Amino acid sequence: MSEPIYPWGKPRPTSNDPEVLAEEIEDYVRRMRNVTLVEFERWLGPQYSGTSRLVDSRDPNLVYWKGLAEPVIDALNLLIRERRIEIKSTDLLIYIFDGGALQLPIAKRPPRAGYKYPHWLPVVLNVPPVSRTLR
Repeated sequence: MSEPIYPWGKPRPTSNDPEVLAEEIEDYVRRMRNVTLVEFERWLGPQYSGTSRLVDSRDPNLVYWKGLAEPVIDALNLLIRERRIEIKSTDLLIYIFDGGALQLPIAKRPPRAGYKYPHWLPVVLNVPPVSRTLR
């Protein structure tokens, strides 16, 4: 039986090693661009579901997504920390169109001191633009 063909040209990830997983995630985001976390979760498949949350590094109550396995969160945090991918806020309608949303209040204007309770910020994953100084 042959491996299914995916539109991004690569099968779902298979590693639980955050560094290997980070490479696969970066490749996927680079190919697809503007990836919602609904789309990302579908690409990962059910083997990477879990109870962990992807949150803002400065405010743990600013939630980007939940329901992912710890290795996925570790890989995403590594990619964000190393600036290999970036998170950008997006419109709620993009998530509705993709067929998913979190059952949390929407973060509209995060306070400087952070939220007291969890709020969801709809985001997309992207690769950062290449700096002109790097060319």
